Amino acid sequence: MIEVDHVYKIFDGKEVLQDVSTSYDAGIINMIIGSSGSGKTVLLKCIVGLLHPDKGSVLYDNRNFTNMNYRDQKKVRLEIGMLFQGAALFNSMTVFENISFPLKMFSNKTPKEVQMRVESCLERVNLEMKVAELYPSEISGGMQKRVGIARAIVNQPKYLFYDEPNSGLDPKTSRVIDKLIKDITNDLNTTTIINSHDMKSVFEIADNVVFIHDGKKWWDGNPDEIDDSKNAELLQMMDASGREIQSD
Repeated sequence: MIEVDHVYKIFDGKEVLQDVSTSYDAGIINMIIGSSGSGKTVLLKCIVGLLHPDKGSVLYDNRNFTNMNYRDQKKVRLEIGMLFQGAALFNSMTVFENISFPLKMFSNKTPKEVQMRVESCLERVNLEMKVAELYPSEISGGMQKRVGIARAIVNQPKYLFYDEPNSGLDPKTSRVIDKLIKDITNDLNTTTIINSHDMKSVFEIADNVVFIHDGKKWWDGNPDEIDDSKNAELLQMMDASGREIQSD
């Protein structure tokens, strides 16, 4: 479980996050949604440690990540995997080198063990081993996302973060990525947090949704409760996404 406890983040005197508290359980899909500029990406970065909250704290399984020293934070980071927006693969490295990079940086595995782990992760994301010798520029956007996911899980993390995993993908490929994320969460029992603007994903795979509006937690619940939420800003966002909203 990850807990966010009364988190604030301030830039140039403006409170981009204001007193946000929420929690994320393991084994389910947790989504953070919100319009551009709402603060959802800042929240994700505070949770994962890319930004430091100005007030409040983030706890990983009751460990106060925010107040830890560098050495203890590093231990927690070794339990984290992340798919960055656009996959963020190293263009000068092959697929194999991209996936194996965290292993070579943070483990003492032998070359044979690294090879076996990379093969296992490629299989996990439904890619053939022959893809391993290709460069990111030689594979499709959807395959790049799957390689990014393989790299995120290669160190067998307890916590997985996805920043706009469907960004730039066509609807069919987006659904493939959604299913892959759902399967990995279920099979590995990870604490999974997705920052997304894809409302179709919200209704297809999310178990828990946190809606951020003007830097505040405006609503949370499961997708089935959204239509009955009576939250005007949330319903407006759903409506803008093209989904029909039921009304009384």
